[in-house]
Amino acid sequence: MDSKLHTNFPLGSQQKIHALDSPPERKSWFKSGWRVGATSAAALATLSLALNLIATVFISKHSKFTAGISSIYTGNCEMVEKYDTWIHLAINVVNTALLSGSNYCMQVLCAPNRKEVDDAHARKRYMYIGVPSLRNLTLIRKEKLLLWSLLGLSSLPLHLMYNSMFFGSLSTNDYNIYYVTEDFLTGAAYDRVAFPDKINGLDEDYMDTSAMQQRLQQNNGTWQKLSNTECISAYAVDRLSAHRDVVIVVELQNTTRRGSMVSRDRYRFNFNSELEMDYYNPYDWICVDPMLAEKFIVQGWSLSYRCYQTIPQLKKIADQWSPRYYDARYCMSEMMEGKCSLNFSLAIAVVVMICNVVKIFCMSYMAWGIKDSPLITVGDAVASFLRRTDSTTRGACLIDGTYFQQYWRDDGDDDHGISSTEREYILGSEPMVLEGRSRRLKDAASKGRWFSMAGLLSAALIIVAGLLAYGIEHLKTSDRSMSALWAMGFGTVREESLIGGSGWHMPSVTAAVIVANLPQVMLSFLYLLFNGLLTAMLAAREWSHYAQERKPLRVSTPKGMQRSTYFLSLPYRFAAPLLVLSGALHWLVSQSLFLASITTELRDGRTLAEDTVSTCGYSPIAMVLTLSVGCLMLVGIVGVGFWKVSADLPIVGSCSAAISAACHPPPGQENAHLLPLQWGVIPRADGDEVSHCSFSAEEVEAPVVGAKYA
Repeated sequence: MDSKLHTNFPLGSQQKIHALDSPPERKSWFKSGWRVGATSAAALATLSLALNLIATVFISKHSKFTAGISSIYTGNCEMVEKYDTWIHLAINVVNTALLSGSNYCMQVLCAPNRKEVDDAHARKRYMYIGVPSLRNLTLIRKEKLLLWSLLGLSSLPLHLMYNSMFFGSLSTNDYNIYYVTEDFLTGAAYDRVAFPDKINGLDEDYMDTSAMQQRLQQNNGTWQKLSNTECISAYAVDRLSAHRDVVIVVELQNTTRRGSMVSRDRYRFNFNSELEMDYYNPYDWICVDPMLAEKFIVQGWSLSYRCYQTIPQLKKIADQWSPRYYDARYCMSEMMEGKCSLNFSLAIAVVVMICNVVKIFCMSYMAWGIKDSPLITVGDAVASFLRRTDSTTRGACLIDGTYFQQYWRDDGDDDHGISSTEREYILGSEPMVLEGRSRRLKDAASKGRWFSMAGLLSAALIIVAGLLAYGIEHLKTSDRSMSALWAMGFGTVREESLIGGSGWHMPSVTAAVIVANLPQVMLSFLYLLFNGLLTAMLAAREWSHYAQERKPLRVSTPKGMQRSTYFLSLPYRFAAPLLVLSGALHWLVSQSLFLASITTELRDGRTLAEDTVSTCGYSPIAMVLTLSVGCLMLVGIVGVGFWKVSADLPIVGSCSAAISAACHPPPGQENAHLLPLQWGVIPRADGDEVSHCSFSAEEVEAPVVGAKYA
């Protein structure tokens, strides 16, 4: 096939090329696109700092701190949940904008300028264009490397802490259990010697029975009559917030005490000891029945020594319920409004603001202090190589990025590792044959980039699957069905899914925050790898179109007829779904492993330090959905990798040397980069024995499979 290619730009465009010999220059270097982006990122960081500072100062003036934690609101749990949702929505919006700006600046900083590329090519080393690359960091100026490092390090605490600067704390009620005859409800006398209002004079142990009896008689809507089944369901819960004291009315014939009070007890869940799996047995008083085993045998059931595993069967025979040896008739339950608190961590706020300051400095210095013209996109590199060709890649128009990744080693200035045949191709002394074999987008990225992304993502999914299986196996509940897992909710603090056991201890809320957010760091790193791989493949897809049609370059700072680039080379129709999936994955991970803070509230409103727990909880159903989204993204990017591309134009990926090899136009096209371009066979110069392929603003022909080109 040697016919002339279709073009939407007039052929013989030498006149238009010369018309742009002296294109108008920008009045100010600051108007360059990436500098505007860096300035915008600095403005976002400044806004974030201002919001955090205002919130910290306001809370500090109106709240008291205990160990660096302030309870800024205590009240109805639904209100706390609502405030927590909106605050975290705002935090995630600000944090996403801040980290996006930081990632933008980091990618610009690791983008090489033309001098750095020329120096690398002279040493037979290539650089990456248009994608984040650690390889470039060894070849860029130390000044840019320092700024890149500071931006990266200042992002780490934001991933670990920012989302937990505000966090909710749940409370559970301790309660008294009274076993009485029915006449107690109407004020019948009881043995006040056997059941005094205080025990040992300790306030925390007091059980004011007389006051409770008065409240019960008044019953101004605070007491509710419950059947045995309803009573078991109400109190066989991990966190009791809607109820408090319970009065169990028992049958008169199986009591031996005088008076209307038969027995009493108190219940307080000790999180720090009972969360350990070996000791976990909450609300065990419900199952203290010497005849329970016999009742279960009659039903053909097996009896577990863990009460929480027995509750489902016990509710089926609730009419035979006999707690503490007493046959229960019904219960009177004291109704309460659950209390929760919204907390603020001063330590986390200070760390976040320090990170803001570091980012503002780096971004501002980058925008105003660095005099550089980085090659941010593949279009920038093509424009640069068309303006001034690179002699190190002359005569190698068909060599793709894979060759350079294989033979251009990071071993200094010598040619070690490069065969003589391959070196001849690079030097242009031997033409290459166009094979015309089918190419796919996966070839645009190096094997190392594929192994890094796919390997780490697969490893992460395997780890999540393993933790999910382990977590379900060790749930402190007997019902592990999918419906039960769904009922546990997303990010909901429940005692059966709190992480506890021998050797597990969180010394502070901050420590629990770090542990809960560690997966976010890995997820962010995986996102960068995923985004870089997808960007490389989609850039190769757009690159291949230049062999089929003529169009202007897409560059970071458009001039002439050039087009503006996407946000760092990723088309919006791919960037938007990726952003949504990434946000969904971050949210699901935050709901899979999360900070859990629970306090036990005494009747007088006090909380005891020994009954307060700061640990991590997990949500199995959120982990299931995390696995699903992660697998979807893995399958999706592998599928994109198998898309076919043009067999004519070499797949350069992001390799600077391969891009350079495709940019050796005929003389007189110094300003061709400002016009629509097409890649193909250009007219032979006088004395040339073999044709050459290049980008050109003039007429090109399609290369012929089996023909040689230099």
